[in-house]
Amino acid sequence: MKKLIALLLVSAMLVTALSACTGGSSPTPAPAPAESAATATPAPATATPAPAAPAEPEPAARERITVSFQTADTVDIYDDIGTWVSDLFDIDFVPVTMEGDEMLALMGATGDLPDVFSMATFEDKNFYQWVEQGVIREIPRNMIDKYYYIQQVVDVSREATIVRDFLGGRQMYIPHPSDVVPVNIVETARIFYRKDWAENLGIAPPRTTDEFMEMMRAFTEDDPNQSGQNDRVAQPCLRNASSGCFRET
Repeated sequence: MKKLIALLLVSAMLVTALSACTGGSSPTPAPAPAESAATATPAPATATPAPAAPAEPEPAARERITVSFQTADTVDIYDDIGTWVSDLFDIDFVPVTMEGDEMLALMGATGDLPDVFSMATFEDKNFYQWVEQGVIREIPRNMIDKYYYIQQVVDVSREATIVRDFLGGRQMYIPHPSDVVPVNIVETARIFYRKDWAENLGIAPPRTTDEFMEMMRAFTEDDPNQSGQNDRVAQPCLRNASSGCFRET
């Protein structure tokens, strides 16, 4: 449309100029038709700049949440791993030290249960009471399915199946992995051994299961205390050194 209007204006200007030139006594030969009126190429239109892309919205600041959890020991949750998890998920951890189900029942009665806690058995009547009171919330299935090993534990556990059926299909807890076969678990217990015996036998700290088992054999058969007598036996010790690890026979 703009191109058509421009051509019409140019034609009108030419007609006006021709009329002014026809005045006077002597007839003036009509000029040759101007080709420009019909064949002139209009100046190219200035390209309209493309609209600027909308600015990316700044990501909303994630809200930090606080999660309290049950522990039997006084722990420093903010070691390297704890700090990494806290920063990654914007979580502030609050350990709650307690021992025994009696303390747990007391905290439940006063409304002070931690966000995450464990119970010795799914037959504990407090568990079902807290479910009916709404103290314990259902775990959404889509949340469980996001995590393969949790999903395996929940689906394989006989206990979890019994409780889920009893509660009308609601998944109210995650069973302990040690109760489930054949799901693999990671054991966090520590193993202690006699460093002086290993040094007497020239054994480097074991780094594989085979090396550890070889050290156990040597502690039993190769006179680790250099007494010349068969007076030692290798006994693995888990969690602490108070249960008589590698004690004398």
